[in-house]
Amino acid sequence: MSDIAFGQSLTDAELAEFRGGACTVTITRDRNGNVTGVSTTGDCSNVNVIIQA
Repeated sequence: MSDIAFGQSLTDAELAEFRGGACTVTITRDRNGNVTGVSTTGDCSNVNVIIQA
């Protein structure tokens, strides 16, 4: 597995709309800002999503 360097930190809102290659990552939050779900579609077999508070 390899890392993707974006050149800067991304907010979760920016990452929620990121589309890279054949993998789409979607992060959903409740109205209090808590993460309620992370889903991926496409070829995401080597993708790790880490959300840090």
